[in-house]
Amino acid sequence: IKYRYVPFIGNNSFCGEKNMDSSMQIIESYLSLLEEYENIKEIFEAIAENDGGVLFFCKHGRDRTGIISIILNLLAGKTNEEIITDYVVSGLFLHTNLYQNQIYEYSSDVPSGFISEFLSKYKSAYNYLGLIGVKENTIKRIISKMGG
Repeated sequence: IKYRYVPFIGNNSFCGEKNMDSSMQIIESYLSLLEEYENIKEIFEAIAENDGGVLFFCKHGRDRTGIISIILNLLAGKTNEEIITDYVVSGLFLHTNLYQNQIYEYSSDVPSGFISEFLSKYKSAYNYLGLIGVKENTIKRIISKMGG
């Protein structure tokens, strides 16, 4: 077992740890996190470099983890419906917000809106990863590891 710490957030002010009033605010914070190119590139390189399975997580397991999961699932060719269901079901396992002791709401609006905006801007996960500098052979290795 090999542990590797790869930070997601650099200079970006992350809104996920603040009180979000709407799904649109969450989606906008997710889209702003996509601009952490170097950090996201390093995360995907770490996934590709590992010979076995990979466990990735963040403090809450919804936002940063959710973004990486969505991109991986898009890369694997999952349908939007499968990705959205996975995100919503994850909420069953993450009962409380550690900061405010409130139940997280896992509405399908967030992953649905994020995927729509992501695909509108980048066209595909493959294109996005290429844009941020992940090499083509690295992307292909990740796809292969996921059974593609």
